[in-house]
Amino acid sequence: MAKGNPCEEITKETLFECMTYRGQKPLAVYLINNSYILAVYKGKLSPLDIILRYRQREKSGKWSRIRTPKHIHWAVDMLLKLSHEEEKAKQFLDFLLQMWEQTEGFKTETERRDFLKEEKTNREDAYMFKNLLEALKEHKELYKIISIATHKG
Repeated sequence: MAKGNPCEEITKETLFECMTYRGQKPLAVYLINNSYILAVYKGKLSPLDIILRYRQREKSGKWSRIRTPKHIHWAVDMLLKLSHEEEKAKQFLDFLLQMWEQTEGFKTETERRDFLKEEKTNREDAYMFKNLLEALKEHKELYKIISIATHKG
């Protein structure tokens, strides 16, 4: 491993160091197909909130900077999928909505450590992702979808 660069040689031991973000160590780290590193961090919306961040291996073989995926990126991707394979995309949205309804937010810090869940935080107003899924499924206007995905609608 090169001195000062914990991401140069990824091992089980260096994953957490590689994904430390602005001094914050992740709660969990996952290496996916040696192409992505996904990390879960303590969020700020509630005591049990989580934030996902990732690095992607670039064509050069080096790892990207740590990024936080935005809902708008996901929404645009789904819009493209809906325009090319509408039935499959709708099935996927139905699946995600069904999973949303069956998922409960974290009740304890132990639960948060044990599970990787996206956004459902025990806050009554934390339904932006669900609202985005429903807007995509219902073919809402593009402006409405973008507003939801950017936290403005």
